[in-house]
Amino acid sequence: MSYPGIRATKALISRRCCWPNQNKDITNWFRACIPCQKSNVHQYTKAPVSQFLPPHARFAHVHLDLIGPFPISGGFRFCLAMVDSFTCWPEAVPLLDAKAETVAIAFMFNWIFRFGLPQRVTCDQGEQFESGLFQMLTRMFGVQCVRTAAFHPS
Repeated sequence: MSYPGIRATKALISRRCCWPNQNKDITNWFRACIPCQKSNVHQYTKAPVSQFLPPHARFAHVHLDLIGPFPISGGFRFCLAMVDSFTCWPEAVPLLDAKAETVAIAFMFNWIFRFGLPQRVTCDQGEQFESGLFQMLTRMFGVQCVRTAAFHPS
């Protein structure tokens, strides 16, 4: 654990103690504390610039996402969105449920059988894409699966 920060530590100590150069001593003590500096999270930390490989051919890199649940329409509640990175060609497939088996079958019949095998698939960390079935499907076809960061609305 770390201390609450320089300002909060000064406030806590000044309530109970007082000595000459108190603020300067507390600041120096706080900045010299190794555990405090290791756990100190900076507000403006920037991630290093990384290289993203542009797609080199159409239908070589596909992005998948599951959308829903929606109000029931024709018995469908979910939608599998698939977009090609090179051409930005979108495909949307209505789904009855959000099971991994349903998503894998929809991807196979509506993308792979129509446009061929992509080299790379980017998807979020939804349970449908993290399932053993989907991982087996990508491994069996030799497709590299790239994960994006998880979305947490909170």
